[in-house]
Amino acid sequence: MPDAELLPEAEEEVDPHNRIVPLEPLPPVLDSGFGSESADVAVEALIRDWAVAWSEQRIEDYLSFYGGSFRPPRNMSRPRWESWREERLSAPAFIRVTLDSVEVRIEGVNRALVEFRQAYTSEAYNDVVTKRLELSRERGRWRITAETVVQRGR
Repeated sequence: MPDAELLPEAEEEVDPHNRIVPLEPLPPVLDSGFGSESADVAVEALIRDWAVAWSEQRIEDYLSFYGGSFRPPRNMSRPRWESWREERLSAPAFIRVTLDSVEVRIEGVNRALVEFRQAYTSEAYNDVVTKRLELSRERGRWRITAETVVQRGR
């Protein structure tokens, strides 16, 4: 074994107080919330991950970005909306969602607004809209609570 020479000899005594012990990885830094740059970064990263889950047609992941207090459009019930979204995500052969000009505004410890230009492309449909998402912090994690198309075709 080539690595055998790197191991200490069996008869060599090792002082237990003079050992190098690997450190445990540090826990992730929790976003402090109120107006901090880290909150802005966390919210933008979440929105970009949401677009990736949508593009990759990962339905469960996509739906997980929406909070328990999410208000579906047109007074749809949450189960009906989820079923509708599942149909819309699984029908196309491919989906590509890209985001531009993402603007994040943190409005307190538990609320954020995000506005961006969204381009949606599939084999059957293309769309460009300006969209606004409202987010709230639920159990320490940002979730989408409202989604509005502000302007079509820009």
